[in-house]
Amino acid sequence: MSDALISAEEVVASARALEQGVRWDDASSVRDIEAMYTRALGMLQECSITEVGVSDLLRTTHANRALVRLRLGENRGAEEDGRAAKALEALASAAPASRAEAACARQRGDEAYAARDWARANDEYTAALELVPDQPDLLAQRGMARLMLGDTEGAAKDDAAANQAMDEQRPEQIAAVTSRARQEREAGSLFFKQGHVPQALQSYSRALALVPNDDAVLANRSLCHLKLGDADAALEDALAAIKVAPNNAKAHYRRAKACQSLGKLDDALTAMEEVCRLLPNAKDMRADRDALAKQLNVA
Repeated sequence: MSDALISAEEVVASARALEQGVRWDDASSVRDIEAMYTRALGMLQECSITEVGVSDLLRTTHANRALVRLRLGENRGAEEDGRAAKALEALASAAPASRAEAACARQRGDEAYAARDWARANDEYTAALELVPDQPDLLAQRGMARLMLGDTEGAAKDDAAANQAMDEQRPEQIAAVTSRARQEREAGSLFFKQGHVPQALQSYSRALALVPNDDAVLANRSLCHLKLGDADAALEDALAAIKVAPNNAKAHYRRAKACQSLGKLDDALTAMEEVCRLLPNAKDMRADRDALAKQLNVA
């Protein structure tokens, strides 16, 4: 049993113990319990879904947090947790061996993708899809790998298939995917604030695997790459975010910083000009632009 799973079990047990004696009209105490379940869910994201006990604890924790959120009057959050719990229950009832093998292939594919081994990532995602067909996030990831390999036709087919699969999913499954992506995004933001940049990068990557065209998450992951010294990857994410949302000022700023790190000062200045156009009252952005212009001796 992994350390993350053990820690999550301890947090859930503590939360359930607190529930036994809590006054449900004490919003502060109830909020503390909700935070404990949220913390446990964050820990479980570090575990492999194939690890014994992870899926069950995920389902239980979502169900418990749903009840707590109902007590707090947060009906929307409770509904999302309920749907996530139901989706996990449905997943548990499907072919365990195939599901486990597919999860392993998916993990190998993610590792290959992170290493920019596009060919191996494509092969592993294909292997996973043979075991669990029509999975939107897998199709989207394979589409991205194929795009990197220059297979634009294959990438377009995967993108179309991913969209079709999403359209055909039951509403609760779609909600579960969206909810999981949001949890990963929130976990990434929390990790980043705590200074755990590699973990933030992993959480944002998992969120993008579920919802690939989230420009806000792409911009956040771009910053993680910058903090870790990978300006090429930072630029790649920034450009992807801009393609999805041309008016995302944060994405243009990430592009500027990545280009600056790569010595592409002309491109960096162009990006900063766009940031200043989108944020005309941001004095610090104008200062950054002027500093770049001075470096290039542009009046």
